[in-house]
Amino acid sequence: MDTLYTRVAADQVVSTSPVYIFAIVITSNGGGDADATLYDGEGTGDPKILGVYAVDEAMASLVFPTPLRTRRGLYIDVGSNVGEILVQYVNTED
Repeated sequence: MDTLYTRVAADQVVSTSPVYIFAIVITSNGGGDADATLYDGEGTGDPKILGVYAVDEAMASLVFPTPLRTRRGLYIDVGSNVGEILVQYVNTED
């Protein structure tokens, strides 16, 4: 399984297959605190995994000691003031 990195700046389906998420980095665009929500699937109607946040003009990173597993895919709903999000993951069906 190859490790993949995807940059996200707008709502996006990252994967339609189950994934293991290793790390997430979120940056603020300087307009205020940044927020985004990750879903297990292909849209906001799927189960919510977690919210990620960064304070104004900063970045926040989450590194999971044990990868976070999705069962249906990965969708990222970009909220307010996000510069970009970087997610490190592998597809489990490779």
